[in-house]
Amino acid sequence: MKKKYSVAALAIATALFTVACQNNASSNTSTSSQSSKRSQVKKNKVATKSTEKTNNESESNHSQSQAPQTSRLLQMNRQLKKVFPEMILPQSDGLTSGSDKLNVRYTKANGENDIYYSVGKTALKFNNPAIKKERPFAVLSEENNLNDSQTADVINFQADDKSLPQVKVTDDVVATQQSGAGQTYLSWTQGKWSFSIHASTVADQEPLTTAKKVAALAKKYKLPEPQTHGSMRIQVAESYGSLGNVISWKQNNRVYQIRAHSLDTAFKMIASMK
Repeated sequence: MKKKYSVAALAIATALFTVACQNNASSNTSTSSQSSKRSQVKKNKVATKSTEKTNNESESNHSQSQAPQTSRLLQMNRQLKKVFPEMILPQSDGLTSGSDKLNVRYTKANGENDIYYSVGKTALKFNNPAIKKERPFAVLSEENNLNDSQTADVINFQADDKSLPQVKVTDDVVATQQSGAGQTYLSWTQGKWSFSIHASTVADQEPLTTAKKVAALAKKYKLPEPQTHGSMRIQVAESYGSLGNVISWKQNNRVYQIRAHSLDTAFKMIASMK
């Protein structure tokens, strides 16, 4: 009986040992698995941070490469403001090409300041003497010592003359026509501004097409608000460097005038003045 008990006890002990070993193995396996998961999570976080850093650096580099560079006109305006601190200046050069080779020079004498805008073969330093050899596409003038009579002469505002024949330019604009000596003028007023379109009938020019364009541009672009009056004297024929389109007005007790060979350029420049 004592022998049988010992055998039974040994069997029980063996069984308990086996179970303990299995539990220990299971515990080791679980611990190893959890450790492996923690290691993988850590690796994923490191990889995510590395990816985010790379993406941020890429976005930063892209942003820097896309950052707009200061235009030639703004560079020139900074120089001009040092010379003419109270003068208003165009913030647009009005060009469709050649802005990167925009050159600017100025003259000043007896209260009149003139700024010459041209496009050269290369971009030259501000007010470089060599710019004098270039033909300007626009000239901005400022006069600050004119009396009322002189101001009126420069601006040359033309009131409507109802006694002249009328010509419909657009639904909103009706001009008067004056002809003689091989010349034709279409004229009208809008607020404080007068518009006059000149055509040479001797050269087979007609003013209506240009008048329609001027009316459309005046509607598209915001014109300065003159202290007294403003005027536009426009030539039908456009030629580079002719400066035949003349826009004059009084602002801040100064008389400003832009002369340009292109209508579009003139309107873009005057609309951006500040």
